[in-house]
Amino acid sequence: MLGFKRIFLLCITALFAFQSHAFLSIFGGDSQEIKIAHYWPETHPHHIALEKFKANVEERTNGELTVSIFPNATLGTEKQMINSIRNGTIQAAIFGSLMQDLDYKLGFVEMPFLFRDYEHVQRFYDSEVSHDIENTFEEYNVKHLANIILGFRVISSNKPIASPDDYKGVRLRIPNASTFVAMSNNLGVNAQTMAYTEVFTALEQGVVDAQENPLSSIKSQGFHEVQKYIVVTNHMFTSLNLGMNKEFYDSLTDEQKAVIDDESKKFGTLASELTIEENDSTLAYFKEQGLEVIEPSEEFYNWNVSAVAPIYEDTFKKYAWSKDYVDTIRGL
Repeated sequence: MLGFKRIFLLCITALFAFQSHAFLSIFGGDSQEIKIAHYWPETHPHHIALEKFKANVEERTNGELTVSIFPNATLGTEKQMINSIRNGTIQAAIFGSLMQDLDYKLGFVEMPFLFRDYEHVQRFYDSEVSHDIENTFEEYNVKHLANIILGFRVISSNKPIASPDDYKGVRLRIPNASTFVAMSNNLGVNAQTMAYTEVFTALEQGVVDAQENPLSSIKSQGFHEVQKYIVVTNHMFTSLNLGMNKEFYDSLTDEQKAVIDDESKKFGTLASELTIEENDSTLAYFKEQGLEVIEPSEEFYNWNVSAVAPIYEDTFKKYAWSKDYVDTIRGL
């Protein structure tokens, strides 16, 4: 009789343990999922670096945090991803400057011809100006986790652009962000705003003649397959952000936050290094593919810099902090 009772109790205990585990699995009590969205293909350096982030976070938290990566804009456009982070529909995403519509500081780094080279960018990342911008994200329910280098932007086109007159009539796709619109107006192109996911089809069908992006982005999205020229204007530097819903971040334990903070920094460094390497090799690749590379003359470069100068003047009038930011960045 005693043996039967013991067996019965063991069965009940095992059943309870199984039911508890099943309950936790169904309702996520034994782990928390971090959904991270971005718009790159799986071959892009940022996705490759995210895979490392995923592995490290899951290992270091013993599975308390799991990371699911959603590439190729499967969870929406950049604007939709930003809204999803802010309202908590997804936990994290890689995104660019489109939050400047909420606060101009959040897209400020894409002022034209603000940065000289990657070393200059890194000094900026380490500066108080950068830290102030990072903290500003929290006012919009986003915890900024990492800066990521995407690169200096160039123009790909089906029309040669080597002088100011060549801009006239060029239908140039740009992101729907105020800085890009102002730049295009000052250069004299026919600017067309559209989502990043629509650009290839628009180029292929001749809806637009040209677009502008860092070299690695042009390659990863296949824009070069439907373009004839690469114009190395380096007119803007694009820095991306890894951001997380602030309420979700605040709900983590101190130990989990420490892991997320540390692995995010590592991710930003690795993603940036891989992207710089790809940018450096991509120009030669485009030449091999038969595209003509146009290096602007000093005269044309200086004309571009002068043409966009009014953007700075307007910005200084609108935002009291902006001149100090620009002076600080240029002095780094």
